[in-house]
Amino acid sequence: MNSLSKFEAPARVAGTAPSFKDVKFSFVGLVLISETISSAPSVSTWKQAENFASKGKSVICSTFNPTKASMVKAKYRSKLSSYLSLKQGWDGYSAEAVHQESYDNMRKLVNFIDGELLENWNMFPAANGTILLTLKKRVMATISIGDSKFSYIARKQGGEPLRGEPQDFNLMRIGTEMRLISELFKDV
Repeated sequence: MNSLSKFEAPARVAGTAPSFKDVKFSFVGLVLISETISSAPSVSTWKQAENFASKGKSVICSTFNPTKASMVKAKYRSKLSSYLSLKQGWDGYSAEAVHQESYDNMRKLVNFIDGELLENWNMFPAANGTILLTLKKRVMATISIGDSKFSYIARKQGGEPLRGEPQDFNLMRIGTEMRLISELFKDV
């Protein structure tokens, strides 16, 4: 049974009264476990709740909407996927199609980086087949994600540019640079 399927199982949920009652509960989305009741199994993930419920066991849970950070990541993944359909000349001129290696590196970065940090950046395909991240604030701050390298440039108005010459693709290093650049412009 995959995590998107709908199934019903008994679940112990908090009512409006001080006591609790058993009810039939439909799992349609993600779950958040209430830690205030210890009589039912403690689960911390959707997969665990699905496993318990599929066996007819009670769990303590309430539905919730995905976090903003996870929604941001989902939006970036969706946008990134659309880049694979871009063909040579997608810009009306001679832009290259997004390189598979650049796409793969950006996908790794989206999965790795915290959604709250990622939310500060716009993502665009570049004419040379790589993918660009630009800080959403109207400042000069860009990170280029390539096939095997990344580079960046940022400049505060009137200030000296902060440059990162092309270097080997490294998730930790890119994450650090994204945080530093975001911090540099936090008051702008």
